Amino acid sequence: MKNKGDFVIISCNRCHKKFKIPDEKIPDVPKFSVKCPSCGEKILVNKEAPKIDDENDQGLKIEPEMHPPGSIVAFVYLPDKDAYQNIKTYLKEKGYIVSSANNIEEAVAKLELNRYDLVIFADNQDGKKILEEIDKWPGNRRRNINVIAIGDKAKTFDPNIEFLLGVNSYISWEDLDRVEEILDNSIKRHEDFLIPWKFVSNNDE
Repeated sequence: MKNKGDFVIISCNRCHKKFKIPDEKIPDVPKFSVKCPSCGEKILVNKEAPKIDDENDQGLKIEPEMHPPGSIVAFVYLPDKDAYQNIKTYLKEKGYIVSSANNIEEAVAKLELNRYDLVIFADNQDGKKILEEIDKWPGNRRRNINVIAIGDKAKTFDPNIEFLLGVNSYISWEDLDRVEEILDNSIKRHEDFLIPWKFVSNNDE
């Protein structure tokens, strides 16, 4: 939970969507629960928990991104503008909202603050900083996010580099002329990966 003037922003631990609650609708008790408007998950809110500061170590002020309930959101950070535009166009056609950043500091801050369904980045020096941030995520958050690296160190879908980097898919720059086909496969791979976890989650409810 984080205070923001006359409302509170709450993040769902299940679907990772964020929503606002006006101050006047917040009960005058230390803890209370609300239902996520996106997935229906019960969220326990602790008003006495430490407040989260949106200002990172570099002094960047990053506002949480607010999207309609049920939105699927991708974060794409690539140095190649043509590749970025092609991927952005593809994702929008698939129904994604696409977010990005102007520099690596902003990219890391956004990844720390927001919950995305898909993250695409370049396997380069900046990419190492993105991986360092992703490594901090708890298991349930990481599992639900499809992380894709694009680089020149291996062939597309090479299992060894995917394991070493801890990504769901690795795409070679050489194959970006087939980006739509490859991203289709990448998204399908992640959906298949999540099937047993969804089964377990449904049984726990």
